[in-house]
Amino acid sequence: MSVLHVKELLIELMTASGIITAVDHVSFTLEKGETVTIIGESGSGKSTTAMGVLGLLPKDLAVMSGTIEIEGTDVLAHPRKLAAMRGRRVALIPQDPMTALSPTHTIGHQLGGAVRRGGSDRLSKREVEEKSIRLLEHVRIPSPAEQLRKFPHQLSGGMLQRVLIASALAADPVLIIADEPTSALDVTVQAGILDLLLTLQAESELALLLITHDLGVARVMSDRIKVMKDGRFVDRGQADELVDNPAVEYTRQLLDAVPRLGSWNGGDR
Repeated sequence: MSVLHVKELLIELMTASGIITAVDHVSFTLEKGETVTIIGESGSGKSTTAMGVLGLLPKDLAVMSGTIEIEGTDVLAHPRKLAAMRGRRVALIPQDPMTALSPTHTIGHQLGGAVRRGGSDRLSKREVEEKSIRLLEHVRIPSPAEQLRKFPHQLSGGMLQRVLIASALAADPVLIIADEPTSALDVTVQAGILDLLLTLQAESELALLLITHDLGVARVMSDRIKVMKDGRFVDRGQADELVDNPAVEYTRQLLDAVPRLGSWNGGDR
């Protein structure tokens, strides 16, 4: 049984001038221990697909048809079951750690909330703190007990992203959706976060749905890649095969947009 099975998902955007198709009958599966990446430019529908899976679409977007099954449960037919899964069986790593965390609460307060939401509401305050420390250690944050007492503005962007990963792992989920998890970080920090995600996935056999606009990141991280344009999958395949032999011009354009060492204005230096 697949961890995630999406079939013929149709999401529409309601506007003053009419209805716009945001996600056009897309289908894909995700197995335990596998990474599937949806890649495309801004506005292609990739993040809308992910938020549709999570049941977190804004009011002007709606799932009109299709099925979404998580561990065999049709979550579109049972929205309360999906709500119960979020933060437990399914977790989200959002795009920008600076806006995803509250500036007025400490890291310990916010991570502790994730620990409790994950089904550990019967833990004592001390037990929640101990688990929070273990989670920060797990994502390679030094001096974790000290970090719990800090506020988000006192940590770097890379450290904050590790806090969000720790929060996602708090309930031992089977599926993590990572929506552009490194786009707000500089290149050297990105590499560390991607390496961490790969390591954690290998340790826990997580199913990872990765959303990105960067085909270089997709190649490193993915087992399979889905290329999205105008709400549809226009190319798909095993990661290395798709990057080496793109089937459509749009994928080639995404490849051309990946910076390469030694290139400047289209020429070598």
